[in-house]
Amino acid sequence: MTEAGDHTVALRNSTKGEGSKQNVLIEDQEITNLVDRTTFSASVHEIIDNPSLLSIHLQPIVDMVQGVSVGYEALSRFPLYPEIAYPYWFKEAKSLNVSERLEAIAISNARRKLPELPSSCFMSVNITPSALDTEPVREALSGSLDRVAIELTGHIPTERLDRISATLAELRSRGAIVALDDTGVDYLGLKTLEVLKPEIVKLDRSLVTHVDKDPIKQALIRMVSEVVEGIGGWLLAVGIEEQDEIATLIDLKVPLGQGWILGKPQDQLSEISSDLSRYISDTSHDLINSATYISLRGIAKEVYLTSTPLEFAKIIDEATSYVATVDHFGQPTHLYRNGEHNTWQEIPITVLIHPDEEPYVVAKRLLSRDEHSRFAPALCLGPTNEWDRIIEVDALFQKLAQRLEDTALKLKHLDH
Repeated sequence: MTEAGDHTVALRNSTKGEGSKQNVLIEDQEITNLVDRTTFSASVHEIIDNPSLLSIHLQPIVDMVQGVSVGYEALSRFPLYPEIAYPYWFKEAKSLNVSERLEAIAISNARRKLPELPSSCFMSVNITPSALDTEPVREALSGSLDRVAIELTGHIPTERLDRISATLAELRSRGAIVALDDTGVDYLGLKTLEVLKPEIVKLDRSLVTHVDKDPIKQALIRMVSEVVEGIGGWLLAVGIEEQDEIATLIDLKVPLGQGWILGKPQDQLSEISSDLSRYISDTSHDLINSATYISLRGIAKEVYLTSTPLEFAKIIDEATSYVATVDHFGQPTHLYRNGEHNTWQEIPITVLIHPDEEPYVVAKRLLSRDEHSRFAPALCLGPTNEWDRIIEVDALFQKLAQRLEDTALKLKHLDH
């Protein structure tokens, strides 16, 4: 959700990720009816001097297969004048040449709430490209960035892409992942995806609203999804407000969702309702078991992740089937399978799988390995973008065989 940016492009619009039901912005001329300009400017400086006057609300980001929260977006709120929407605070800060300091305060205040999140969830913080390399923002992003998503909002000039890519590489080395808020399918948008390779790309709510009734929107989402999948990213649909939209997005294999129906921004953690969580899980399950759809997420097993060498990992439960060790970048280094009497067998890491790959493509990749590793399981990205899932070859081929059998039965039924 754009907080400091003042414009949008192809895939994003002014209402952003929170949903539109409450997101009504006050026009510039209306601000003067609430507070005079001098007082408003003084309020911005007051927040700079007292950062506690900027509060953070959290909106859940939901796994559209399991129906659980996997992340939260940190959204700035201004209790001094709550009726003045957040974009105008950042706009005023820019006119006062303190926008980077206001962004840094928002980032710092958001990061202080990270311990409140479940350990399996990430937090997305908004940063404008122009502020990314400034000293206040660099200080706000110091230290470990595990479970932090750097969400770039607003226009990114082509000439700055390489510089921003280098900065993001350093942030990634400390654990961050990257999300893009404003992304187009024109040349600039595609170039941005190619260079920055974000882990998460937001899908504009203009494509999400009434998507269940609009085949053109569905076709556009498939196109965007293919591009994002090609760079190894995850698509996040924002502004979801209707249950029918959820069902269609699940059918389109959009992995992540955000919107009022899934959870409103609040100062305390909010969870998706149990009924809606069950609906998402059941809808996904029906698709997984259909003859026309196989979800790698549906057959992936959990993997215990640790940065500690296996021989020193004393906390691993005997019931654990797989363990993967990762380096400080979160990249897998070793994979082990639990054998008889809790003895661990190392498995070569020869293939890494993205959960949105077509199953038949994965099957071909697995079979193209040498004869010694051809039937070995392969690591797969999980819902929090960690290598904490595994695909077993026999489970995949059983699903493919079931799909062929079910398709044959349906064709036979149609013939009759």
